[in-house]
Amino acid sequence: MKDYSMLPSINSLLNSNEFKEEISQLGRERVKGILSESLTNLRNKINEGAVFTREEVYQELVKELHKYQSVELKALINGTGTLLHTNLGRAVLSKKVMEQVTHLMTNYVNVEFDLNTGKRGKRGEYLTQLLCNLTNAESALVVNNNASAVYLILNEFAHKCEVLVSRGELVEIGGSFRVPDIMRLSGANLKEVGTTNKTKLSDYDNNITDYTSMIMKVHQSNFQIVGFTEEADIADLIPLAKDNFLISYYDLGSGLIQKLNQIDIPWDHSVKEVIDLGVDLVSFSGDKLLGATQAGLIVGKKEYIDRLKKNPLYRILRVGKLTDSVLYYTLKNYLDFEQGCNEIPFFKMLQQTKEELEEKAYKLESLIDKDIKHRVTETKVRTGGGSMPGVTLDSFALQITEADDKNAQAYLRLLDLPRPIVAYLTQGKLNIDLMAIYQDDFNYISNEINKLYLSL
Repeated sequence: MKDYSMLPSINSLLNSNEFKEEISQLGRERVKGILSESLTNLRNKINEGAVFTREEVYQELVKELHKYQSVELKALINGTGTLLHTNLGRAVLSKKVMEQVTHLMTNYVNVEFDLNTGKRGKRGEYLTQLLCNLTNAESALVVNNNASAVYLILNEFAHKCEVLVSRGELVEIGGSFRVPDIMRLSGANLKEVGTTNKTKLSDYDNNITDYTSMIMKVHQSNFQIVGFTEEADIADLIPLAKDNFLISYYDLGSGLIQKLNQIDIPWDHSVKEVIDLGVDLVSFSGDKLLGATQAGLIVGKKEYIDRLKKNPLYRILRVGKLTDSVLYYTLKNYLDFEQGCNEIPFFKMLQQTKEELEEKAYKLESLIDKDIKHRVTETKVRTGGGSMPGVTLDSFALQITEADDKNAQAYLRLLDLPRPIVAYLTQGKLNIDLMAIYQDDFNYISNEINKLYLSL
């Protein structure tokens, strides 16, 4: 006879202490539905001859509920070493910035209200002034990401017209989105010039026709072409566009506002450097080297920005007060960058010396149980997030050198924590890089590592 006695009733489960936390996170009705479906599946397995203990039933129910809990947003610890990790939200925001943002967001705000006249004001004027001050641009506007910025610009200025762009700059960005696809959707006619590895100024010049409206340069944000290569510099493309009454547009991508000169790395062009060359329009991301939140920022000549603001698509793509305020308070740190850079987590982490990172690594290592095989190892990391391709930074990692299968288990178990720890595996060894980790988290990391490995 099939034994269903191990299957508890829905009501007994919902009224027990076992699933209080899950109910608080997912809601009573959602938990009820998941448990009901899980019990049905278990009943079907019993019909097929399976036998379960009460403990196994509860384990199965907890496992099913956990699948839904794991998809919620969680604060986690980035042990990958990548500062602008696209899958982990790119730039971390400043606590000070978020305190200021919280004060704004819990009150009414003059988003479109002129405090001088008491009448409706211009949306984003506070950001426009800051961006113009920092980049020397004549005007600015903000949309929800850089892909939107590209789309809006091409739709306004190149709809059913030709846009010249180097074949070597037709990049694919995260999530399999390709710049050429976004360009075509805008209504622009993409005209590739040059070859994959070599594009000369003459390639642009020779392809200008009566249907050409724009010369576009795209920042190679997430790759490099090396070897027998050549590209036309934006400084040369601007006068070519001007002489032919075309718009010059640089999709700069990474969004570097200010270079941190004390860090000896090959920085990208800053937005100001490109604006000072005389380019008509520049677009860039808010959550990369700028160190803010996801947004697409457009700066350039006032006549062109004014046209973009009148395009109906702008109303669809513009951002709300939350994004505006994060950008506003982050950008204010650039007014005195020598001090303000320390309020932007990306730049603060970037300033860590090799010696400081080594010291951090050994401090964390000292907290790991001696029965766990481990060591400190030198690493090379990248900024990530589609910025500064080819640039590597010196760092250190805590490396667990236990058996490969044990490390593989630990990697997944660390992701299963209330505050997940994202490590990485190399040749079977588990690594936790110190570049993007705060010392305040050392006790949590070491406690979880010790508990986990001593139980495996």
